[in-house]
This record gives sequence, C-alpha cells and structure tokens, in this order.
Amino acid sequence: MASIPPVSDGLPAASGGPAAGADGPVHTPLPAVPAETPSSAANRQAAVAPDAAPRDIAEPPAHRPPPALKKGVRQIFFDFNQAPRDIIRLMDEVRQRERNFKSQRRWRQAIAWLLFPAGLVFLIADLALDFNICTFSLLTLTLWAVGIVALIWLGRQRTAQFDSRYELTRQMFDALKDDVAEERTLMGWLDLTGAEQESKIVRQGASASGQPIVYYQDEWLRLKARLYDGNVLRASLFDRVKARQGFYKRGAVSGKMKWRAGARQDMHRLRIAVTANPNAYAVQPVSQGEAIPNSRFVLETAEVTGGQLQLGAATTGDFDAWDVLNAMRYIYDHLQARQAA
Repeated sequence: MASIPPVSDGLPAASGGPAAGADGPVHTPLPAVPAETPSSAANRQAAVAPDAAPRDIAEPPAHRPPPALKKGVRQIFFDFNQAPRDIIRLMDEVRQRERNFKSQRRWRQAIAWLLFPAGLVFLIADLALDFNICTFSLLTLTLWAVGIVALIWLGRQRTAQFDSRYELTRQMFDALKDDVAEERTLMGWLDLTGAEQESKIVRQGASASGQPIVYYQDEWLRLKARLYDGNVLRASLFDRVKARQGFYKRGAVSGKMKWRAGARQDMHRLRIAVTANPNAYAVQPVSQGEAIPNSRFVLETAEVTGGQLQLGAATTGDFDAWDVLNAMRYIYDHLQARQAA
C-alpha cells in the first residue's frame, strides 16, 4: 500500500497514496440509515495523472490514465484495490499529513514576515551609529529579499482542500467494511481533480445567443466488491456538468462589446449494480417510479439482466454518504433468498 508522496514543484509523485489537491469545503451532515447496508470493498494504489472518457459500470481497468494535473496544485486522485479498513486508515493518514503540511506552511510564512522587521534593526543600527548607510543595510536588503522570495514560494504551495466527497467516500467505506468477504478487496478509484478538464468533455455546443456551452461527465468514484453472501456490488458516482462559458457579445442597442459571465449547472448521478449469487438469491424486478426510501436520489432507471439488477438515480441537490448507502440497501432489498432444497 502506498502513502501520499512528497510534493515536488507542487505536483505529487506518480505512485503512492492519494495525491493532494484542489479546493473545496469538507463537511456533510448525515441522517440516520437503516440497520443493514450492503458493501463494497477496496484495495488502492494511489496514482496521479489524466482522466479517461466517462465509463459505465464495468470492471475497473488494469491501468487508468491519471487526470491532467495543474502545476503547483496538490490534487486528490487514487486507485484502490485493498481491504476497506486499510483504505480508511490511509485516507485518515493523508488528511493528517495535509494538516501537518498546512501548519508547517503557516509557520514558515510567519518566519518570512518576521524578516522584514528584523531588517529594520540593521537599518536603524546604521543610522544610530552614524556608519556608512551600506554597512549594516546590506543585511537589511538581504533579509528583505529572502523574505520576498520565501513568501512567493510559500504562496505557490497550495494545500489540498478535502471537499465533502472525500468525507462521503470515507464514511461509505466505513459503513461497508464489514460486508466485504474475507480476503477480498474494494476496487475502484477516487478522483477529486474536478470535472472541467478536456479529457472529461462529452459534448460541446452553443446557445441561441452564441454563448459556448461545454458538457462534462466526471466519474469521481467507482467501486466494486464481492460481499460475504457471494453477491457482487458495483457503484459509480458521477457529475454531469453543463458549463456556459463566459464570452463577449455586442450589445443590440449600444453596439459595444460586453462581457457575459458564464454559469454552471450540476446533476449528480448514481449507478448501482448487484450481481446476485445464483445459488442463494433470485433477483426481483423494480417497479418504475418507485421512491428510494431515506435517500435524496430519485430513481430514473431500473433493469434486470440475467442475475444482475441495475439502477440509475439522480439528484440536483446536495447529498451525503447515507443517501448512497440507502440506495444500495434499496436495490439489495430486491434480492429474494432462495429456499434451501
């Protein structure tokens, strides 16, 4: 298992645990969840790089190209294929390391600022002792130059912001860890590098007014696990983003070019599939239009193919780990245990 690599020039190394990065808030309130929830298990091997086109639920690829990274920005992206408890422990370690990094950065910035008043001491010494103005003042200039360079360098070291999706993922793994079969792993990836990347574009167009519109699909979490009862659980969380780009447009009355700001609309989508253990369960169909209990996700599609039940759901509002776990519970409730012969 790899841990977060040291950052060089603002970029995490290409192997190891989660790479640190992008900005965003981190807290999500959690409602209650029914007693049992199915799980997914995972093993992870962290990596840092560009993202491939969006994929449907399927086997995680042997190698997934990492997302495009911005220079000087610490970003969170990793593949996993390990026991859920190991993944949870690593996620906690990564967040603690980032807190330590942030604390050290604040101390270094404080020291850099102190170089400016420290330089004044030597400047005053020159004036007070009636020495040549350059006797001690050269030290003043040196300290100020070092302080400026240090502040610029530290300012470019962006700390990773662990947004609500990071905590959501950790809470899901914590809830699912006891459902994963012995000696099995949780497989998939966590990609928090953001949707607006060239590799995640699915369509481009323009509005009637000529405003450019770009559509992105960002599959930021995928997981697969074999559970204790022999069923295989797959889940995928992704955002579909409609981004109206800012552009200049000539005013109809004034004839002057004016800047029209862009806008963004997000749709959060969830896909879950359970492949039933044929020796233990039979799959029951899901009625279209059913509500998913205790979940903000709205059911859109449900399909039974052979021994697999798949559903698709969506929400435009905020959601948390239990909304996803309750959707998993809902699909799991449509498996009927076979009677022993």
